[in-house]
Amino acid sequence: MLTGLPLGAGVILLVPGAAHLDHIDRTELATAARPLLDLLASRGLTDRRDS
Repeated sequence: MLTGLPLGAGVILLVPGAAHLDHIDRTELATAARPLLDLLASRGLTDRRDS
């Protein structure tokens, strides 16, 4: 099972076996993913309409 966590800019993080992510988990994962989102955006690999 995969749980999708929308990170913005059209990017979705898929987390295996994590059906019960709480608000804190989601917030911390989104914060940790920020450098990846910045890199993807700098390469034009995100949906800028949803950033």
